[in-house]
Amino acid sequence: MHPSGTANPGSEPARRSPAQTPLCEDCGYDIQGLSGDGTKCPECGRAVASSLPTSRVGTPWQTAPTFRAWLETNLGMLRSPTRMFERLRMSKDGAGWLLFFNLLVASIILVSPWTGVLAADPVRRGFSRGVAEGITTALWVVPSQIAALIAVMLLLTWIEFLGVRFIAGRRGWRLTQRAAWLVCCHASAGWIVLALMPFAALVVQFVLVVRPLFSAPPALTAWLGRVWGVTINDVVMVATPAAGFIVGIFIFELLVYKGVRACRFAADLPDNDVTR
Repeated sequence: MHPSGTANPGSEPARRSPAQTPLCEDCGYDIQGLSGDGTKCPECGRAVASSLPTSRVGTPWQTAPTFRAWLETNLGMLRSPTRMFERLRMSKDGAGWLLFFNLLVASIILVSPWTGVLAADPVRRGFSRGVAEGITTALWVVPSQIAALIAVMLLLTWIEFLGVRFIAGRRGWRLTQRAAWLVCCHASAGWIVLALMPFAALVVQFVLVVRPLFSAPPALTAWLGRVWGVTINDVVMVATPAAGFIVGIFIFELLVYKGVRACRFAADLPDNDVTR
């Protein structure tokens, strides 16, 4: 077997950069110089044509970055991530904007329900001193909170990017820097799901605490009070938001994993590529 990036005998003399050298996307075999007309990978039998960079037609956002494409891309990532990642085009075409819009939407969703509600919230304190001061406070506090959340999620996305590059290198995958970044940008649909999890937690709290459909066993209630000094309501109020955030992070991580698996040997397109 030829290691990733190693030329096959008789391959064309004009070599591409290592990131642009076409490899079989199943096994990493160097397919540079092989015809895409019905030829199969000598190592695993996958059709060569399906591993060429031109076979990746691009996600809806890459094809035309519109609001509709944003919706289609994010919904496609959540419904069928592997299929969407197999379409991912390895070109420089503004996937960073997809990440930004996803982080912006996620931050707005996270901030909005709690603004002016929590006791320590500056907006609530501002409104307690008058409507004018409350509005003035909200005009700088809310954007600051949104910006802070964007910064935190962007940092986590960057850490994820570095992590998948490290893991890919340890496993012998040619996951290019561009491929890893594009995967993380498209997987950011998971941050929107994470932002929606607190709402799901509120529903759970409503069902279990506010309008309980069933009562906790008396023995459990007594044990919680005796050992931990808390009630079942306290547990629900703390556990449901925490569980929601864990689920949201898991979805983001799962999307990244599927993206890395689908793009671990994908070849970059030249920077001047204008394929659309």
